[in-house]
Amino acid sequence: MSQNKYDYTWTFGSNIGSNKYINRISFTDTGITKIDSLISVFDVIGDKNFLCNRDGDPIVIFTNCSILNSHLDTIYGNYTLKINRSNYWCSDPVNYYYPFNQSMLILPDTHRKNIYPILLIDVAPISQDQDSLKSLFYGKLYSMELNFKNILNQHLENNWNQVHYDTFAPGHLSACLQDNGKDWWIIVPLDASTCYLIYEYTLTGLNIVGRTCVGNKIYGELDFVSTTTFSPDRTKYARYCPRYGVQLFDFGFEDWAINRPKYFHEEGGRQPYGEICFSPDSKLLYVFSIDSIYQYDLTSDHVESSGILIDTLDRSTGKTNISAFNSGRIGPDGRIYIGGFAGGHYLSVINNPNCRGKKCELIQQAVRLPGNHDYTMTYAPYFYDFKGVRECKETNSVDSKEENLKVFEKRGDLIYYNFKDKSGWISIYSINGKLIKTMKNVSPSGVINIEDYTPGAYLIQANWGSSHYEYKLVKN
Repeated sequence: MSQNKYDYTWTFGSNIGSNKYINRISFTDTGITKIDSLISVFDVIGDKNFLCNRDGDPIVIFTNCSILNSHLDTIYGNYTLKINRSNYWCSDPVNYYYPFNQSMLILPDTHRKNIYPILLIDVAPISQDQDSLKSLFYGKLYSMELNFKNILNQHLENNWNQVHYDTFAPGHLSACLQDNGKDWWIIVPLDASTCYLIYEYTLTGLNIVGRTCVGNKIYGELDFVSTTTFSPDRTKYARYCPRYGVQLFDFGFEDWAINRPKYFHEEGGRQPYGEICFSPDSKLLYVFSIDSIYQYDLTSDHVESSGILIDTLDRSTGKTNISAFNSGRIGPDGRIYIGGFAGGHYLSVINNPNCRGKKCELIQQAVRLPGNHDYTMTYAPYFYDFKGVRECKETNSVDSKEENLKVFEKRGDLIYYNFKDKSGWISIYSINGKLIKTMKNVSPSGVINIEDYTPGAYLIQANWGSSHYEYKLVKN
């Protein structure tokens, strides 16, 4: 998946080689405005990055092994990406599967227009004389630049420079903007180690800032199945490997310090895959683990024991190609969208991700995509803050199952029962928060025709006197 930072378009690639359709979601600051698909020559599976135009159309795909334009022609300098490779994954330049997440990072150079610095990790297996590293794979870190200044002469330059002679984790590249909004912090974990290298990308290019070692726990032989991310406010940095758990650190975005490690969600690999996502206000951390979602309170004095099970995957909906809870990403509208695993057709949504517990309002299989999508959401850095996202305010809103309101759909009708002898009002919202209809002075029980509504998830709000109810309705 890729993200267009200009007009908030997300582009999802298919995970099936024969399906050349790519899904697009267009956002505003308040919600989704359009979902469509387009036919593409790109085969998107594994760790691949897009560069898109303002319409969300892919114009460049970077596969770690090749960099190609929209016609699948290689960009000048591409041949250098195959030099001195440590493994066989680059045998097919286009239709291959690169198994390591976050193995490459493309950033916009805010000082030079149409220049894109690239960091690349080339992954190699551990040989017998290196088994003291206690990991099956390690990476070497390289840098290069993609030059788009001349549309007729797009090319790689300054390429294949080994940044640092050390062994890195096989992926896990992550970046965040510095306080000036122009330069970048980049953190790269060392392999099977408690140490990290911190870089910055500025007007002078890529520079190493320092090396720091913190904590006492490492990721072992399965460290290649993990992810890293910064919090939106850039004060925290986290890693997650389903086998070993979450590692959370404070990050000083002004002085690059990594400190105060915390270790939690160390459940021992009940599921082999999963990822993490901070809330927009950076106070909560969501852990996605295929069939479950947990939430941790980062403001607690005991973060390690603050975990709450938000929900488990509902497989009884009758929908086909449902998506599991594999990875989540904050959208431009401040909601968290959750991508599935192995070709699902849906995204689940957390509507109020700054809220603790059930008040975060998870809706499973909420957004139907035209086609299936790849395993993960985008790893691109956040290009914007989320200061406009609403804080979680305590209300008397309750789960309707615990109170007197019952809502369900039957043959195109929304049927509701309120076991109180007074009239009230009901509002229906789309999944992106757009008001569809409000009915005032409705009777305590009744029927509302929704036959013409598009299948999908809706939010129902009802008020009877001082009682306020919220309900999630899925129209099939």
